Amino acid sequence: MLPPTAIDNCAHGIRGFCQRYGFRDKPALVRLRILDQCLVAESEMFVIAQPAELDITLTQPCFAQLNLAVDKVFITENEINFLAFPPVKGSVVIFGAGYGFQSLAQADWLRDAELYYWGDIDTHGFAILSQLRATFPQAISLLMDRHTLLEHRAHWVEEPQPETIDLQLFTRDECALYNDDSSGANIRRYYNLKGLIVFSKRQKKQLEKMYAKQIFADDALNLEALEGFLFGLAMTPVAILPSVWMPLAFGEAEPVFTFPSVWMPLAFGEAEPVFTSEKEAKNLFEIVFSQYNSLIAQFECEKLVFPFNVGNITPQLLEQIKWWAHGWWLVWMRCRIISNWKTHTLIWTRLWHHCLK
Repeated sequence: MLPPTAIDNCAHGIRGFCQRYGFRDKPALVRLRILDQCLVAESEMFVIAQPAELDITLTQPCFAQLNLAVDKVFITENEINFLAFPPVKGSVVIFGAGYGFQSLAQADWLRDAELYYWGDIDTHGFAILSQLRATFPQAISLLMDRHTLLEHRAHWVEEPQPETIDLQLFTRDECALYNDDSSGANIRRYYNLKGLIVFSKRQKKQLEKMYAKQIFADDALNLEALEGFLFGLAMTPVAILPSVWMPLAFGEAEPVFTFPSVWMPLAFGEAEPVFTSEKEAKNLFEIVFSQYNSLIAQFECEKLVFPFNVGNITPQLLEQIKWWAHGWWLVWMRCRIISNWKTHTLIWTRLWHHCLK
């Protein structure tokens, strides 16, 4: 048994096992590409047969001793970005490979260079950026802004296990993108780029199971139409109470369990939904109202955006847009919002201003 004094309590987890118990560990490695061949000629550490092949892996001590005369250093989270990075005068790119920058901390020459970090526009990408700035405060984020996020809507996916802790060391714009729950482009709650998410993947699976059980009537809205329906509700010039709109979604008859008799019928058909349990009914209620409230919050902050990438229309996407538009239009027609030309003009002005910008 090791005495307590022989154990390094500062080392934790699998990566810290050897350090914690005094075993010799394999050396930490740093992988980099030199983006300017002139830097190779100036350094005495490199002997390269083919100067064009400048993908190099060094141990941590060797990397710290490089002392390259660089102007810019780029760090990427993803290997494909590292490999595809173009030539840049006086620059190198380092493959960060996610969390952990202990292998870079001893390289004092990095502190004299312009340092850029290019990671995913998701909660973990921003967590890594925050961690990097704890070691290198001068680090600047690259292509991790709201404009880049919105320009690449076609590549949005749901983040399976988002970071939930509060992070620091952000600029004002980065903080707004990460933290602002009322923002229409907030990666922490609504977005991840690796859109506007009306229903999360988990919520969609729950709703799909309910549809598969034939809980709802034949004239109930499908998922795409239901998303457009909730989107339309968030944009009405005058707030429509759930007692008015819920019957359009769920049917006019009173539901099996203890909900107001007026909220079920609007989105799920005229017939009464047949739930298999009270838990299932409550789950539907929570899913619909959580998204209803979040969309209203985004609209009030003028952050509600059209949730489709119309720059790359496919037959499948066109079908989704058709059903989404059906649900959106149902709100205005069934709730009798369009009563005169003035109101009609206001509706379309709001749609174009808030959704298609």
